[in-house]
Amino acid sequence: MRLFESERSAIPVISLGIEEALLHQLERSLPTTKYALRPAQSPSEIETALGDPQLKLILLDLDRCGWSCLALLEANPEGHPRSPVVAVTRAETLHEHRAARYFKVREFLVRPFGATELEMALDRCLEHSHLKTENTRLRQTADHYRRELARHLLRYPLGMDLTPPGEAAAAVLSEEAFEQSRREKRWKELLHAQDSVDRLLQEIVVLVTQEWKAERASLMLFDRLGEELVIRQAVGLDEKVIESTRVRVGQGPSGYVAETRRPLLVQDPLDFLVSNWPQRHEHPSFVSIPLLCAGELIGVLNVTGKQKGGPFSEEEMHSLVALGGIAADALDRLILYEGLQEGYLGTIKALALAIERKDPWTCGHSARVSEISLAIADELQLNPEERETLESAATLHDIGKIAIPAEIVHKPGPLTLEENDVLRQHPFVGSQLLGCLRHFEKERDVIRHHHEWYNGGGYPDRLRGEQLSLSARVVAVADAYDA
Repeated sequence: MRLFESERSAIPVISLGIEEALLHQLERSLPTTKYALRPAQSPSEIETALGDPQLKLILLDLDRCGWSCLALLEANPEGHPRSPVVAVTRAETLHEHRAARYFKVREFLVRPFGATELEMALDRCLEHSHLKTENTRLRQTADHYRRELARHLLRYPLGMDLTPPGEAAAAVLSEEAFEQSRREKRWKELLHAQDSVDRLLQEIVVLVTQEWKAERASLMLFDRLGEELVIRQAVGLDEKVIESTRVRVGQGPSGYVAETRRPLLVQDPLDFLVSNWPQRHEHPSFVSIPLLCAGELIGVLNVTGKQKGGPFSEEEMHSLVALGGIAADALDRLILYEGLQEGYLGTIKALALAIERKDPWTCGHSARVSEISLAIADELQLNPEERETLESAATLHDIGKIAIPAEIVHKPGPLTLEENDVLRQHPFVGSQLLGCLRHFEKERDVIRHHHEWYNGGGYPDRLRGEQLSLSARVVAVADAYDA
């Protein structure tokens, strides 16, 4: 029987870290036909709950569970929707948890609160979830009608004019607007699919050179500390130029665009003069546009020289501005997301290091496992990407212990059977902690399986032989050697 199957009519609400007395009080007051509170305590219970397609809402005590539970929520199985979270906290810690909104926290409840406040918060979350579902349905319907319209237009031979004379110009403009809309939709899907800033920047400059048939393109990011623009990705430029170029705001065409926050189209560079760039340059025609998000400058995109000669047109500049808006939005999201990931990863690294330093027997263990793993990688002649995965996975292989009670982790004598079962949860918990970090899929596999044995006698999944990745086997050997 699936979880919650006995109460199909009520919306399941998974509670994490909520004390039992408060749960009983809320259960008595909440309408049972509307919401069904269900506590989940152990990692296996949480994983089962997250894997159930009926899951709708989550009630989480941030002060008691912390960010590790948020990581478990982000790492739910592929194909199941991430459910809205109602986070419980105290007034004095509310400001510390604002960033939790980036981990699907939709509502905050400040202690003390009652069933009425909880019901209202759950209602808002549920309404938001329904609106998102309806919005997705409407977008799919609109896409369907756009495809149908495109197929309808293709039925008529090229050049056939089916419009009255007075409406011919409007029809041409309408078709151009339709084509531009299709291009922007394709650009948005392409750029928002990128999962790192570097990949996104590379995709932008490649896309620009292909769409505008340009000889060169460069994307400069704004360094707020130095008040200058730095080239981060380029096509058609020498590596030395990329590494050495630093442009201050107001200097040259890119600096001019950064200062004015306005696009610049230069069809004849011999006639273009700006302050701090008085000399005439015999460059091809070029376009520079600012990348702005919420009015803030992110960078400048430069496109230079058409492959078949001739100047860029105003229509091409306007189209490039549209791409710049999409690129700036995608870039801003990824910069923010990677910043959150780095902060989150730094936090769990610091916690793992703090736990390790409390125990003189394991102090420096993670660093030694990393060194041994890299030595094995050298012997196996692994490539740089595999070495990087090994190094980070070995450094983080025991991070799951931050969720294990300290009296078990640092117990000087032998563990009881129950304590040993709890300790054996740390590979699973560690892999789940990295679940919300996009770039750690391979490391998650290594961390989860670094206590597996080649003969199948390890844990938690009892894998054997070639079922284990090479990296997991290397870290397992290094960990056992240093234990």
